[in-house]
Formats: sequence, structure tokens, C-alpha cells
Amino acid sequence: MGQRLLELVFAGGDEPQLVEIRFTDRVASRTCVSVRGKTSGAFRDVGTFQWTSAVRAMCSLMVRTKIASLDEGEPVMVGITGGLGSSAASLDYALTKQPRWICEMFGTDGRGSALAQRLFLRTNSNRKRPGPVTIAVNEKLLAASDLSIFLENQRIDSIEKLQGLSLLVDGALRPRAEVAKAVKIAA
Repeated sequence: MGQRLLELVFAGGDEPQLVEIRFTDRVASRTCVSVRGKTSGAFRDVGTFQWTSAVRAMCSLMVRTKIASLDEGEPVMVGITGGLGSSAASLDYALTKQPRWICEMFGTDGRGSALAQRLFLRTNSNRKRPGPVTIAVNEKLLAASDLSIFLENQRIDSIEKLQGLSLLVDGALRPRAEVAKAVKIAA
């Protein structure tokens, strides 16, 4: 086991959505737990998040990273890429702006900066130059082997089941991306 562990818990059958995330940072001796919703409700001392484009993008990236780690072929680095209005751009924006949900989800360092900024590697962050932004998991800080994915409280360790989950999570991203592009073209 590594220095950090991440558990993603999905529910929802044919339309799975992230309902809980647990991030353990053994270096800082803490575990951050966040549940889906605007308020934590019955849960105490946990963060909250909504099922936004940025959260869906993070889930897509994590599931794809886990799939790549289980594939016995040539090792590859997995990332998500997108331009203006894409889910990758939404995640990039969240990593830059450090909203409360991302700080609650991954914690902060001693200066109050979101640890998520170091957990993800970004190219063309904030799209400062022409072209898309690309985001990948920083495997020096979070190894894919320390990533666990659960669907309906069952741990998923097979490539086939993870690919099925990936298709469903990615499918939730496509309509919004197409709408965003259509709005941009129409405007």
C-alpha cells in the first residue's frame, strides 16, 4: 500500500453516479470523506459534492487510470483532454479555483492549498495557449494500485466491469459536451 489511497463509490444501476469518495493521506495522517449532496445531512464531519461536469470528469479519469493499470499490455499514461466547455476544462477550472468541494474531497496542505492541485498533472492549464487542456493522475502521489472503485458496494477489479462503468460515466459527459459546443457555435 502506498502513501495515499482513494476509494470511489458509485450507485445508480444503469446510470451510475458517484455517491461517496474516501481519500486517505497517510503522510498527513488523515482521511477525507465526501458524500454527494448539497449538505452532509445525517453524516458528520464529511464534505459534500454535487454531480457536476468536473466531478464526472474526475471519475472518468480515475476509472480509466484503473483500467490502464490492470491492462497487461504496454504501460500507458491515461489522461482526459478537452477544449472550452468540456468536462476536462471544468475539472481544470475546479483545480485552479479550489472550490470548497475539492478541498473537502482531497484535503488541503498547511498553507490551505488544495492537495488535488498536486494529485493531478495538467497540460495547458486554464487554456492559456490555443488548444485543449489535458489532465492525468500524478502517479508519483497516487498510484493506480491504490485506487479502489466500488459499484453498488461491490469492489470492481475486472477490466470488463470497469470498462462498462467507464462507458456509462463517459456517456453522462457526452450530452453536456455536445450541448456546450452547440451553444458556442450558435452564439
